[in-house]
Amino acid sequence: MTNAITRSTGIPATAGGVFYGMAGGGYQGATDELDAVVQEAAEALARAYQMDVTIRFNSDRESGGAWLVTHEQDAIDANAEVGIGASVVTESSRRRWEQAAKRDDAMGLHDLARDWRDMLATMPAGELRIHAHIQAGSCDPGRLAELRALDGWNDYREGYHHGAADSVAEALARCLRFAPPARVKGT
Repeated sequence: MTNAITRSTGIPATAGGVFYGMAGGGYQGATDELDAVVQEAAEALARAYQMDVTIRFNSDRESGGAWLVTHEQDAIDANAEVGIGASVVTESSRRRWEQAAKRDDAMGLHDLARDWRDMLATMPAGELRIHAHIQAGSCDPGRLAELRALDGWNDYREGYHHGAADSVAEALARCLRFAPPARVKGT
């Protein structure tokens, strides 16, 4: 059986019943390399988990990912439990970071401004980053403490790991370790 890999054209975003755009409506990566890495991730996830996968890019197309389809998509963060994402640094993103650093300095938020300047110093245009994404609810309960100890853990909402990887294979191995197929299919 072949699992489907689909590309999202976005999810309608509404507030108070008023439509204000398509979240995640990038469809493909801003660069061929970014698009190819996310496609590779989708194929790897589909093979490893024997599940359907959806590809979504943010509207700026500078970042996106391949996500296991765990339920019918009906909200912005639906089907975001386990996936492999990637992002590319563009000149446009670097300009936004420069503006943010200036804005934050002007507002007296010097620590935030320093973070933006650190990104500018360490992330050149063209750099591609890959990461594994595992929500706490999809993690093997016996490994949750280990997952939380990894760099990239975020307690936002239900908690998730958004950790850097050197390759799609490394990101997939982390997904499989912390969110094995039997666990994900049972969510």
